[in-house]
Amino acid sequence: MGLIKINSGEIKQLNFNLRGSDNKASGDFVMQYSNLNVDVMKIDKDTKKVKKRGLLSMAANMVVKDSNPSSGNLRSETPEYDRDIYKSFFNLVWKTIYTGMKQTVGIP
Repeated sequence: MGLIKINSGEIKQLNFNLRGSDNKASGDFVMQYSNLNVDVMKIDKDTKKVKKRGLLSMAANMVVKDSNPSSGNLRSETPEYDRDIYKSFFNLVWKTIYTGMKQTVGIP
């Protein structure tokens, strides 16, 4: 995944219920949000500054779901994440929640 800048958005509610083992975590995830708008960014090779990628940003905003619920029904996800045994339990929890967030907004 590339660099993403969140321009706007409001998380109204976030609920999750995770189950885990020594190897993975999974669970139920619901995030209610609105007005999500993102920019796809790139690092300029010459100046090393971060710049917006205009066409890709426009395409990303067509793919990303800008709100949940969008048509009256609140979408829910069931994220799963395989544990890196060299990282902490909290890393596993965060990565599972992050996976649910990405799934909810439509990022593969």
